[in-house]
Amino acid sequence: MRTTDCLMGFAGHMIDDARRKIPRFPPSAESGVRIAIRERLDRYRPKIAVSSAACGGDIIFAEETINLGIPTYIILPFEDNKEFERLSVAFAKKFWVKRFHKVLERAEKIFYVNPGGYESNKDFEENQHAIIFFCLGIQQILKIQIVNIILYDDLAPGDNPGGTRSFLELCESLERLNFNLIHEKIDMAKVRSQILSIGK
Repeated sequence: MRTTDCLMGFAGHMIDDARRKIPRFPPSAESGVRIAIRERLDRYRPKIAVSSAACGGDIIFAEETINLGIPTYIILPFEDNKEFERLSVAFAKKFWVKRFHKVLERAEKIFYVNPGGYESNKDFEENQHAIIFFCLGIQQILKIQIVNIILYDDLAPGDNPGGTRSFLELCESLERLNFNLIHEKIDMAKVRSQILSIGK
């Protein structure tokens, strides 16, 4: 499918914490993920982009859409940016923190799901759902197709509540209910295997 008239939501895994025993999104896979995201942006050419801003898939997606001049809306789970940075960015080192702040500076607008700071992982689940429902709201105004891109690894151990799985499951539920949206997965396991094959 190729469309030049769509709205794109995104969710994806974060860069692996250095303590993670089984790789899911190792830093070495960033270039492969960026290429995969660029391919989807070229294929669908969205008019508007919506995502959160955790280190890894979210920031890479937002960087690409902003660089292409696509109006990019960032949705965060709570108003305390420092707390979000601590929980979802800073463990990946200062390089990602700088990129996080740059994305927020360049975004069209930032929305917050809840006031204050972190309370529980439910905040992150609500954030994933808010991205989808925000897209549905824009769709009602502009009458355009929603294409959700999901950077996901079916083989890796499960997410905590509020992870990318929450986004995927809501997409699938709404599609079964005949909402006008589609989703496409970027297979993180496939991206990792391609990196390994290049290194051989």
